[in-house]
Amino acid sequence: VISNTAAGIQNKAQQQVMGVQAGGGLAGPFGTASNLGNVSNLAAGVGNKAKQQVVGVQAGGMGGGVKTPFALGGFNSNAGTVSNSAVGIGNTAQQQVKAMQFGAPGALFNQNLGTVSNLSAGIGNKAQQQVIGIQK
Repeated sequence: VISNTAAGIQNKAQQQVMGVQAGGGLAGPFGTASNLGNVSNLAAGVGNKAKQQVVGVQAGGMGGGVKTPFALGGFNSNAGTVSNSAVGIGNTAQQQVKAMQFGAPGALFNQNLGTVSNLSAGIGNKAQQQVIGIQK
């Protein structure tokens, strides 16, 4: 879990968070490699200016390693949440979220589960938001 928080009145926050997870090395036949991550920014208050960027990257390990007649690939799973939140009154938020999840090469089973979000809520706020999610 990686997070930034800026809360108060008339603050100027420039926040950047990056979380990177890589699965174990050689999972071996029927081995497992899994990543679970949460990366977030929060800016809350009155009259704040927030510039937030979040990047989350998850990559599986070597699922089955070298393929042989007796070595079936392993199991890989990535689960991640990447988010920005700017809430309050009269705030200005510029938010960007990027999430990338990659399965394990040679794995018998790959699973990617991701949530990518920006939230700007309140009264009289101005928000410029961008979200990018990639799963392979």
